[in-house]
Amino acid sequence: MNSVIKYGVIIGVVGIAMQAILYSISVKLMLGDGSVVAALIALGLYIYFGLKARKDNGGYFTFGEAFKSIMTMILIAGVLSSTFQAILYKVIDPSIEIEVKDKAVELTESIIDFFNVPEEQADEMLAQAEEQDYRMTWSSLIKNFLILSVGFGGILSLIIALSIKKRDPNSLDY
Repeated sequence: MNSVIKYGVIIGVVGIAMQAILYSISVKLMLGDGSVVAALIALGLYIYFGLKARKDNGGYFTFGEAFKSIMTMILIAGVLSSTFQAILYKVIDPSIEIEVKDKAVELTESIIDFFNVPEEQADEMLAQAEEQDYRMTWSSLIKNFLILSVGFGGILSLIIALSIKKRDPNSLDY
């Protein structure tokens, strides 16, 4: 399990580095396409380190061992990432909330255009996007952590665990 903790820290640090690089280039890039690229890189790292953890475990992983290992990595990386986001939003650049709001309104507009939403509904959607509170609070940080790391991370852990599990042929466990 110590290697799994180390791998989670590595993934978290890589995630922070990607966020910092994207932020230094452009907040819009960090909130847009850059976040998709960062998520794909993170996915690759979870698979890579999941396989590495399996190797550390003698080359075999039950589904449960694989799930616990991947989920542990995701939770550790999530805590580190959330901590960095809190520092970014509260200390480094408190005005980032304005750019987050602008990006959210822009995304809402593109969804409205893509789905050809009727004008009345579109106005309501844009009003909601404009009125929403985009401030980074501890409750929003915890909510995002629970949704992304625990919720989405749990689903991702299940999928990766299914793909990296490998039964020991000498084991009687099924």
